[in-house]
Amino acid sequence: NFEKLPFVFGVNAELTFVNFFKLLKKNLFPVEFIKGYYFFNINRWDVHLENGQIIKLPSSKVDDAIRKANIFLADEDFKKYSILDFRINDKVITQ
Repeated sequence: NFEKLPFVFGVNAELTFVNFFKLLKKNLFPVEFIKGYYFFNINRWDVHLENGQIIKLPSSKVDDAIRKANIFLADEDFKKYSILDFRINDKVITQ
């Protein structure tokens, strides 16, 4: 079924998408709820979820950020935020 495939945006995104997707799967990120992937030339990704939330991941320590994102996404208190930004080490910025 090709109707529910997420979009992948960004210049040269196709060069790193497969590895990034494997990283998400390895860390048990709920990829079935992803609406779109946005790649930035500084080698980082934003993940847009079907519920409207945006997860901003860093360009380094991506494994750690994905694991933290999983914890926050599972917490009911964080469902009210539209942006979860993990780009700064040891901090989460919400909006």
